[in-house]
Amino acid sequence: MTPTSFAVKTQIAGHAVSSQTPAIVLGSLMHAVLSNITYANILQPVHQIIEQTLDRDLPAGFQTERAVFQGELESMLSTFMQSEVYAELCASTIVGREIPFLMPFKSPSRHLPTGLMEGRIDLVYRKDGRLWLADYKTDRVTEAEMAGRAQAYDGQAQYYMQAVRDGVGEEPVGFKVIFVRLGKALHILPPS
Repeated sequence: MTPTSFAVKTQIAGHAVSSQTPAIVLGSLMHAVLSNITYANILQPVHQIIEQTLDRDLPAGFQTERAVFQGELESMLSTFMQSEVYAELCASTIVGREIPFLMPFKSPSRHLPTGLMEGRIDLVYRKDGRLWLADYKTDRVTEAEMAGRAQAYDGQAQYYMQAVRDGVGEEPVGFKVIFVRLGKALHILPPS
């Protein structure tokens, strides 16, 4: 069981979505890029980071579309690095990125198994001495659609916050969904 499995899954024309669609690959690539940038207002080798990520992580079946992926990554990163949310992260202390966790899971429903839950928390940071969690999303959404889309990640956010409470012994102030394409973040837990 993973926290992401609680997010609403999109079906395309009634067919299951493959784990290797361009959108999923792009999201994975952007996560890899974001785990290698520095949250500081300094000049960074962003193009080099993107190139290295593509060299290392772009699946063989998508190599012919490398330029498209590179353009998408550059565009998203450009928007993100000019945003208020990026500025907030630059002014914060990054505690960890892509933090793995494993915790007991007791199903809230008889339709789900009980056992262990594993996951990765994209970003844990301190702002004004308080602990925050964030999850990057590369969804194609408008600002008007952000709140509705963020609600789909509420279950994931609850489990991430529980993992930090259990593992660190500190109550996070909240959880933000960062829509990288828009350069916007939405505070979803606890409700603001």
